Amino acid sequence: MPELLYRCYSENSGRTLSSGKRGGNGQRLSQEQLFTELALHMDKENREPTALVSMTSSLVRAMQLAFVKSSKDGEEDKDIVIAFIEIPECEENPFHHAATLVRQARALKIPGFDEEDPILFRSEHLAEWEISSQIVTHTITLKTLLDRHRALEFGFSAPNTKALHEMIADQIFSGVIGFVDLGCRLALFAIHFGARAPLQSIALSIFRELVKPWIDYDLLTIRYFSDCGHKWIECLPFRVDDWFLVEEGVDYALCDWGLSDDDFLRKFEDYEYWVMDEGSNVLLQDEEAIEYFKETREKEAIKLGL
Repeated sequence: MPELLYRCYSENSGRTLSSGKRGGNGQRLSQEQLFTELALHMDKENREPTALVSMTSSLVRAMQLAFVKSSKDGEEDKDIVIAFIEIPECEENPFHHAATLVRQARALKIPGFDEEDPILFRSEHLAEWEISSQIVTHTITLKTLLDRHRALEFGFSAPNTKALHEMIADQIFSGVIGFVDLGCRLALFAIHFGARAPLQSIALSIFRELVKPWIDYDLLTIRYFSDCGHKWIECLPFRVDDWFLVEEGVDYALCDWGLSDDDFLRKFEDYEYWVMDEGSNVLLQDEEAIEYFKETREKEAIKLGL
């Protein structure tokens, strides 16, 4: 199970972090119930909610779903959310890898799974009933993401996942001059998700997601799929020992170049003082004033880049 997963949802759907299916009272599904719910979950014609909540290990896939909700489903960008979910390490983990479940169902010869290809579900993960808000470490709306990164705008049509992969890969890898530079570019892409996001994890995972390695003796050639002529473009010869240089570039951009910037730190300090001052005053007021303060605090945090 990856340490970081993503879920895209609409605030208007009524199924933000929960499955939308009534009953269960949070009890774990039996194996039979799990496969029954999975079959319904995978049925594109099914419109009834299931007990399963979908997540993905692919940030690009989560972003693509956000674009689909905006351009095809008619949702407003301010209501479309990408949630960052850190999966706790515990023995009784109520999360499942969809590809593993499909393989198990096929091995058990459960009807309805014989024609399903597990590889198609390799990035999908499932929670039973709901995702606890306690493991959601960060959220960002599509509107905020586009406000910070205009180069991601696609106009009226939603890109497919492959096209989005290609565009992001070109933005990050095109013209890269070294591994530290590559790490900096990855970090600067991650910063668009906000300073409160797990930036290092995002930067390094987006590298693994975009790159298709080609191993030749002790070299690993970084290649990515460009939208210019739809052909493989070699980027850099890469030794496994060079990985620390990519990490060094990520750390440099996040700490020395980005989040330690004097202007950012000054604005962040002003923001903290404002939160402390206004927060102490609002505690003596009614619930409506407290809610207004929370909304204003979040708007100011987003404006600052948090």
